[in-house]
Amino acid sequence: MSRVEQLRNTEDPASLYLERLQQLMQDPNDSGQLGIYRIGFEGRFQLTCDYADEVVHVRGVRRVND
Repeated sequence: MSRVEQLRNTEDPASLYLERLQQLMQDPNDSGQLGIYRIGFEGRFQLTCDYADEVVHVRGVRRVND
């Protein structure tokens, strides 16, 4: 949920994506956790999420001609 919030609050989703890639390259024991950034940056989706009954729901919306 924090990564979705970060994407919602930035003007530059590429910077979050690239920062996470740098972290992964610098720490060989770290892995993954890049998916939400890929959806927001590469897919250009606007993401929202909520948490209810121990389940996180993530919704992505993107213009068709975007």
